[in-house]
Amino acid sequence: MNINILSNLFGGNKGQLQAEAAQLDELRNQVYKARCVLEFDRTGTIAFMNENILSALGYIGKDLVGQHHRALIATENFNSDENNHFWQSLSDGQTQTGEFYFVNSTGNRILLSLIHISEPTR
Repeated sequence: MNINILSNLFGGNKGQLQAEAAQLDELRNQVYKARCVLEFDRTGTIAFMNENILSALGYIGKDLVGQHHRALIATENFNSDENNHFWQSLSDGQTQTGEFYFVNSTGNRILLSLIHISEPTR
C-alpha cells in the first residue's frame, strides 16, 4: 500500500494512514491464522491458499496456485446450480463464507469452513 499516494488522494495525515494500514495488515494476518482462506481471481484461478487450507487438504501451495478451482471440487458438483451461483457471486466481487466440500490430495471429499475472496479488480 503506497501511503504517499493515499495521503495525496485523501489529504490524510501520513502517520495516521500508516498506523491504519498496519492495523488492517494485522487484522488480515489474524484472519489468515484462524481460518482457511482461498483467494481466486475472477476467472476461478487459485491466486492464494493459506497454510490452514493447504494442511487440511494435504497440498502444498505450488500444487494448486495458478490452477483453476476445478482441481478442488468433485466433478459431479462442477456444473451444479449451487456451484454456478457461487461463482457468479464470487465473480461479482462478493466474498463467500460458509462450509464447502472440496476434494483433498487423496481424492476424498472434505467439508471445510472457508472464506472465499475474489481478488479486487486493479
